[in-house]
Amino acid sequence: MADVTPVAMSRLLTSLVGREVRFAPVSVPDSKTRQLYVTYHVLPDNEPLVVKTDLPLLGALGGALVGLPFDTAMARAEENPMGEVIRDAIHEVLNIASRALSQEQRVILKSMAQDPVYCDADVVRILKNPGIKTQFKVSVGNEVSGLFSIMTK
Repeated sequence: MADVTPVAMSRLLTSLVGREVRFAPVSVPDSKTRQLYVTYHVLPDNEPLVVKTDLPLLGALGGALVGLPFDTAMARAEENPMGEVIRDAIHEVLNIASRALSQEQRVILKSMAQDPVYCDADVVRILKNPGIKTQFKVSVGNEVSGLFSIMTK
């Protein structure tokens, strides 16, 4: 995880969604916005890597991928249950983002959940007490921003 760079993440997601995406390192308290909890596994050790991010931010990224206006995409991401189109678009954004989470090792998307109760015990332990935590403020164009936190043991 030490090799996650804001430049690599920004370039990858800007290229993917066709809108300027900027990652800036920050150290701030967790957001009060509704979250999405994403589990990746880092190979070959199969170590969990957890991303905790603002759901509206991912809704905006997923919406940009499929051509939805930001407001519509964020509203659809907040629906319960989340609509298939926006869920699949968010999943694709997270899958592609795995390429920039490590330059040295392969990172595979395993799951995403809107509540940590649906996460594995190892993931919950990392969420409660991360050994390493890197936070970014992410902006999509000048319209949407949110937090993107990467955590591991």
